[in-house]
Amino acid sequence: MPDDDDIRALLAGAHPEQGPPLRLDPAEIAGSGRRIRRRRRTLAMAGSSLAVVLVITLVTLAFTVRTEPLPPATPPAPPAPAPTSVEQSPSATPEPPEAVDPSSPPLPPNDSKAPQAPGPTR
Repeated sequence: MPDDDDIRALLAGAHPEQGPPLRLDPAEIAGSGRRIRRRRRTLAMAGSSLAVVLVITLVTLAFTVRTEPLPPATPPAPPAPAPTSVEQSPSATPEPPEAVDPSSPPLPPNDSKAPQAPGPTR
């Protein structure tokens, strides 16, 4: 059996330079992790928003879609005929004037029936 030192010397002579440099950069690894998290978070938000819109649309359609057809539209009723004469109601007839006693003194004018503008209240 050959000696291990001979094999090591043979392998060391075949490739005298060191192996390829490591391509692991901590800043690159952290940036890649941030991009992956951002992409996953964006996809999750878009998916949940799409699900909400889909549910709202389905609920709206479920409550607005009719299973039976609408009845045909009926034409509007003709307008009522206009009155041909003006009738006065019993309360619209004027009252007869009150009888005045000629022997009584004249009364002062009654201003209580005249409308008065509301004044400022104190």
